[in-house]
Amino acid sequence: MHGEGDRALSVFSLMEKRGVEVDSISFLSVLSAGRHAGLVEEGRKIFHCMRDKYHIEPEVERYACLVDLLGRAGLFSEIMDLLKTMPMEPDGGFWGALLDASR
Repeated sequence: MHGEGDRALSVFSLMEKRGVEVDSISFLSVLSAGRHAGLVEEGRKIFHCMRDKYHIEPEVERYACLVDLLGRAGLFSEIMDLLKTMPMEPDGGFWGALLDASR
């Protein structure tokens, strides 16, 4: 069930170990794979790793991925906390992810 998400996380981990430079697109790819696989805890870790370890400020698309992941898990209070702390205004993709999660 989580095969593709687990594979994406493994590749990401291998990239880190080999010293491959990761960028915002790398994070979007692994977050997207994780959200489709329902890997909530791993998605949170990747999102925070982007900021804390690599000092890459998440763009609104990365926030939308996290919202989708959290919404699929029914973690709406966490989504609301995220919304309050975002350093930018949410865009249509963010609101769409939130609406989809509300179904």
